[in-house]
Amino acid sequence: MGKTSRRATLSPTERAVIKWKTDGRCHICGGPLGKKWTADHVLPRGRGGKHMVENFLPACQVCNRLRWHYRPDEIKEILQIGIYARTEIRHKTELGKEIGRLFVRHIQTVNNRRQK
Repeated sequence: MGKTSRRATLSPTERAVIKWKTDGRCHICGGPLGKKWTADHVLPRGRGGKHMVENFLPACQVCNRLRWHYRPDEIKEILQIGIYARTEIRHKTELGKEIGRLFVRHIQTVNNRRQK
């Protein structure tokens, strides 16, 4: 049987310190954190990251949900691909049209799953 571990919660003081690190901004997008921000592991737990204030940065809910377990270099690559794709869509190339169609289909699939 697999070993399960319960995530430890951060104290209000620890959360305040983490939020202070970026002056209340998301460490990924730079936007305001909002009320439902999360403490994001710099080094993910799945890669050996520890549950210590030093290993956390604040992330808005959207960025934390999208980031998953990606490393910063992977996030950079994803952003570069996204910028390239957006340029293709904006210029209405055949590739851009296909990317747009696939993206709309993906969003519809995700929304359909959430409604079930």
